[in-house]
Amino acid sequence: MYEATNRSAEEHEAFTFKVERSNINWLYSANLDFIEQKSIVNYLEKRVDNGSLKGAVFKRKMMSTNRLHSVGAFGSAYLLYCNLMPLTLMMGPTIPAVGMAASLLYGMHSLNEKSYINEIRFIKEGENEGKMLLTI
Repeated sequence: MYEATNRSAEEHEAFTFKVERSNINWLYSANLDFIEQKSIVNYLEKRVDNGSLKGAVFKRKMMSTNRLHSVGAFGSAYLLYCNLMPLTLMMGPTIPAVGMAASLLYGMHSLNEKSYINEIRFIKEGENEGKMLLTI
């Protein structure tokens, strides 16, 4: 649809006189059809997303940013360990060892996850039917 925002009065007047008044009804119905088609596409995309959850309401991603940071910290500790001799000759034995220990501790701290909800699903049978099951 035509929007009058960010247009001068002269531009707006020039455009509106080019559009015949009989076409305004056609433009309006075309806009309504477009909005309806977009809502159908959005509904189908939501159904596909829910299908990938395999019956769950919510499922947490396997690789979160904290886990990615911890893998990076473990990787940097591994690189420090692999190049320990040249680094020891350049900086002495203390700085590479402290850097490796700090990287390992940061990796372990980032990987430690408590009280995060991993999955939410409805219980469909049994005595708790209709309740939600939270996997922590």
